[in-house]
Amino acid sequence: MKHLEAIYQQQVVEWSKWAYKCNPIAYPNLDLLHCSLNGVKLTKTQSGIAKGQGMLSGVPDLFLPVPRQNYHGLYIEMKSQKGRVTENQEWFLSKTEGLGYKTAVCYSANEAIKTIQDYYNESH
Repeated sequence: MKHLEAIYQQQVVEWSKWAYKCNPIAYPNLDLLHCSLNGVKLTKTQSGIAKGQGMLSGVPDLFLPVPRQNYHGLYIEMKSQKGRVTENQEWFLSKTEGLGYKTAVCYSANEAIKTIQDYYNESH
């Protein structure tokens, strides 16, 4: 299922590049959408180095560091339809939500794209 999550994530990133290129006014700074590398398989040595350099377990797959309305940015955790949020992911999402970030767990590329579109269109 990890492979399916990666495909969804790639589709979201491809859409974001297209959407920003076609309509930067509707999606200002969407070109800042980026991923964490937490889903990448590392050797034990690489993992130790990454953790020493600040890699944090539970960080969502995608982050959009663009403030909109009452939020500082948007975190998206990608999952396949059968995927489950880990305890560390729940902790991170809850903590950042409490700090004023919008968070979402999305089970398809379309759901994540809609989440981003809604984030840009929300008014509070």
